[in-house]
Amino acid sequence: MKVNNLDKSNLICIATIGKARGLKGEFFINSFCDPRENIINYSNFIIEDNVIPNFEISFIKKANSKLYSKIIGIDDVDEIKSHTNKKIYIHKKDLPKLGHDEIYWHDLLGLKVLDNDTQDVLGIISNIYNYGSNDCLEVLPTKDSVDELKRLIPFVKNKIIKNINKEDKKNYLTSITLFFVGALFWGIHLTSVDGIFGPKLDEDITNTTFYHVARALVILLWVAAAFYQNKFIKKQDEFMQRYYLYLGAWGGIGFISFGMLLSILSPYVGFTVGFYECFIAWGIGTAIGGYLFDKKYIRHG
Repeated sequence: MKVNNLDKSNLICIATIGKARGLKGEFFINSFCDPRENIINYSNFIIEDNVIPNFEISFIKKANSKLYSKIIGIDDVDEIKSHTNKKIYIHKKDLPKLGHDEIYWHDLLGLKVLDNDTQDVLGIISNIYNYGSNDCLEVLPTKDSVDELKRLIPFVKNKIIKNINKEDKKNYLTSITLFFVGALFWGIHLTSVDGIFGPKLDEDITNTTFYHVARALVILLWVAAAFYQNKFIKKQDEFMQRYYLYLGAWGGIGFISFGMLLSILSPYVGFTVGFYECFIAWGIGTAIGGYLFDKKYIRHG
């Protein structure tokens, strides 16, 4: 199987090919499992860039404190040397389920890091390194961070790392996905509304089961999106909660006040207020909310 950028989103790098061992194609395997010996429990390995056709590992064995392996079809030391440092992957679906207080390294990437005492945002986890004594999290600053510092934080649970909320990332991504899928069905509904995407469709078409189901899905998907978004917001610090409150409140004010103003003026200026005008009104309100939040909480602390 060829590993390209699209495929890698569903793959985990579990090891690399190390130095050759002997003259018959065996090699030391650098396992990233914890403990390292757990790699013996896996199969269905995938080699980086498909450099070895029909890639299949014959065995993985332990010799003293090291692990060594052999690839079927490679029986020459020079050939295995040419593949040194190549990455070996497995599918994410092949990983075993973890306990409540456990997490895979790849699930840490992209998570927000907060100071446990001040609740200040330090940044997001961009990488994980191992320097021998323990693993370290590389934390890069974001626009919400308390400063512009890049940090290396030792991953020592219950001492330095007090809590891992892996549901935070899941809730946010779930809410966004549900919202956009709902928006697709909303777009289908809008094709039946006069003046949105052209002339109104025939009533025999807009009253079909297809359109009824599409409208029902809009409601169900957006209710579910609101549920997961609310779960996400509740886990955020006070700063982020205020941010969402400002945008939501001022978006509603814009929708009501500017939309109402447009509807009052419509008889005098010769146009009918529709979806686009109300959407623009909501956008104006949200922009005002973002500006006021920036002015009150960011520029002046």
